[in-house]
Amino acid sequence: MNKVAIKTTDLKKLMKSVCKKHRISSFECKPIVQNYLEAELLGKRTHGVAKFCFESRFFSDRVGKPLVVADTGPLLKLDGNKEVGPLAADYCVSLCVERAKKYGVCILGLNNIQRYGILSTWVKRFAENHLFGLVMNTCEPAMTGYQGKKRVLGTNPIAFAIPTEEKTYIVDMATSKVAMSLIWQALEEQKPLPNNTFYDEKGEVTINPKQAKAVQHFGGIKGFSIALLVQLLTGSIFNFKMASRIRCMYDIGYIFFAIDPAKVTKIDSMLKSNQSLLDELSESGSLIPGSRSANLKRSNKILINKNVLEELQNLGGTT
Repeated sequence: MNKVAIKTTDLKKLMKSVCKKHRISSFECKPIVQNYLEAELLGKRTHGVAKFCFESRFFSDRVGKPLVVADTGPLLKLDGNKEVGPLAADYCVSLCVERAKKYGVCILGLNNIQRYGILSTWVKRFAENHLFGLVMNTCEPAMTGYQGKKRVLGTNPIAFAIPTEEKTYIVDMATSKVAMSLIWQALEEQKPLPNNTFYDEKGEVTINPKQAKAVQHFGGIKGFSIALLVQLLTGSIFNFKMASRIRCMYDIGYIFFAIDPAKVTKIDSMLKSNQSLLDELSESGSLIPGSRSANLKRSNKILINKNVLEELQNLGGTT
């Protein structure tokens, strides 16, 4: 077993030490560490500490906070100013919450930022503020189109929260069969990729992470259509680049969408209705998306890949 146990508090310290090497303040460290650590704790290791290590190399490229370049009140467009991904997202969520509370709805488009880990961090923030939130983004060409074998679309993830009387369920998924980050994880852990999921440069199916260049979309033509919708919402609507025009992470488009139900109904009523819906689904035998993370019991220790831990220690200068 190539994993070692480490206290989450110690893991946080290691991650903070990496941030501080890039002149990121202790206050600014918090949303960065929280985002990647949350992914690790949820078992989404493709977006956890390994991805933090990979993305940290760009932290020093940041210029400043995102800048508003178009503002109608409930509809905004921001230039991310090459900000560290979780910091940019944290800023945008706060702005969305403020505008949604004022106007009842807020739609915010963003680009020119570094990547972040999981989207669920941000929709959870919306739910905590009694808002319905939707977060989406595209990425560099990585996913095939319907029956295609070459990369055209991004993996185009989408996330939303379902708050109820008892707990909040969060749906956070790529529109690809698996996240493209699985390649990094497979390389780190020296494991093969899943069967019938990735293509190499020639359009042939591969399980070799060194050869994988494209990932399949999920759900046949219907799943592909959802991926296409995300591409449009995070692309042409805000005049952000799409498909092969996306050459680097700063070209990637993001959208934050928040609705304040309190403008048209009572929050308690919404929570009760959501609970009733999920109860009915459960009674029918249906699985509820997000139920595993909603019921997850947190531990003060976590198992982490030994190679990833060593890389983290090296990046933070603690070895």
